[in-house]
Amino acid sequence: VIRQWITEGAADDRTASTKPITVAGMAPVAGAALAASPERIVISFDRAPDASTIHASTIVLEASGGDTTFDDGNEIVIAANSVSVPESTPRSAVLDLSGQALGDDVYRVTVSGTGPSFVMDLDANALQGGPTDQLGQHDFRAWFSIQSPR
Repeated sequence: VIRQWITEGAADDRTASTKPITVAGMAPVAGAALAASPERIVISFDRAPDASTIHASTIVLEASGGDTTFDDGNEIVIAANSVSVPESTPRSAVLDLSGQALGDDVYRVTVSGTGPSFVMDLDANALQGGPTDQLGQHDFRAWFSIQSPR
């Protein structure tokens, strides 16, 4: 059967999706108040992203700069140790933060679906903000906070 398929040109008969890829969830969950720095942030998608579009320019973690607001110029970009798609869970992306001590603040995770660099699926569909998208934009944005016990 396989030889016959190859002889006939090995045509890929899968139908490409035209539906945008979306974020299905995040850990820590949006709105979570954590007592300590997470070791990682996991973004799950409704289907596998194109791993070449998963990197530090398309998934960004920022601290508010201590004022709990964003887009006022004092945000601090947190550089993850790595940003990758694990082979064992190809419908997710992981920001590795192991060994980093994030301070008490509000944090925003942005997964880009617009701009010069953005997340796409394997059929080249750009990301559209998922069900917890708080701005109604094509970028997915979610917030969490860290408040260490005193």
